[in-house]
Amino acid sequence: MKSKKNLFFFILFLFVFSSFLFIFKKDFLNIFNTSKSSFAENIKSSCRTVPQKSALKSNWNRMQKLNRLMDTAIDWVFTDLNGEVIDLYCLRGKKKVVLNFWATWCPPCIKELVSLAQLAKDNKEEVFVVAISSEDKNTVQGFLTRSFSDLDPALAVAVVSDLERLKYFPKDSLPATYIFNTKGFLKMKELGDRDWSDRTIVQSILSLD
Repeated sequence: MKSKKNLFFFILFLFVFSSFLFIFKKDFLNIFNTSKSSFAENIKSSCRTVPQKSALKSNWNRMQKLNRLMDTAIDWVFTDLNGEVIDLYCLRGKKKVVLNFWATWCPPCIKELVSLAQLAKDNKEEVFVVAISSEDKNTVQGFLTRSFSDLDPALAVAVVSDLERLKYFPKDSLPATYIFNTKGFLKMKELGDRDWSDRTIVQSILSLD
């Protein structure tokens, strides 16, 4: 009799537990779908309207990401500090693209900001240059106001999350600079600071096919 009673309570427990899992799963899916839909807003750029993708962390390793950048034209949409949409797709066939990842706490990054701005200013018809930080927007804006208030506006500055960056790029040390040809394929990569106004470097960028 006691065993039957225990069996009854065991079955009852399984029923309640299964019901709980079913409800939890349903609520979880609703939360996930709601979260996912919040990233589904359309972004209008200069040449198209695209859905904003969820910034889910990629599990690709470093070499896979580099191979993808070399084998597949980059397609990335984000905004600069002024709220202007930067759509790398719209630059294809028009300009080379220089993406520089930097941070306000990184001395080598700060060292090359002026020459990056010079590169952008002197070659704005052929090259688009953007400095990208993963820091808080107010931190970046405050730093630029205090230390680089006269930085040439030809250099675009943007803030993106680490998750967004890691969808496309390896987590390299800073500064890290990726240079793409007019077709959107990765052609050059530099780790560490450079003098981007150096004629040899500038010529190597301009000569990319």
